[in-house]
Amino acid sequence: MAGDRRLAVARVLVVEDDSGVQAVLVGALTDESYLVETAGSGEAALDLLDGAGRGGAFLPDVILLDIKMPGMGGLAFAEAYRRRPGRHAPIIVITASARLAEIAGNIGPADVVQKPFELVDLLERIAAVLRTT
Repeated sequence: MAGDRRLAVARVLVVEDDSGVQAVLVGALTDESYLVETAGSGEAALDLLDGAGRGGAFLPDVILLDIKMPGMGGLAFAEAYRRRPGRHAPIIVITASARLAEIAGNIGPADVVQKPFELVDLLERIAAVLRTT
């Protein structure tokens, strides 16, 4: 379950441009004791990973990634992220797109969640991905 003590300090990066969805995710993840950072675009997420404008880089244990965003979308972010040296966090794609199989093939995510989603289901999927890493 998401409240498992081993996962209590897991870091989650939410890459989502919809401020309403972002707020719901941050609230639910924080309630489950995750450390959460957010980015509204792929570029902003890469900056966060690099520590731009901060004291240091945010190194997530899992990334929740929307696909359609202004500027650098989810597919371009995933490509740029995977080209970076070092450890890569598993990606859980959260999308309203009906092209789930195509997205999975292009990104190779740990999981794909269709919008709209149930928070309980998403939290269970996050916990499952974190248990396997």
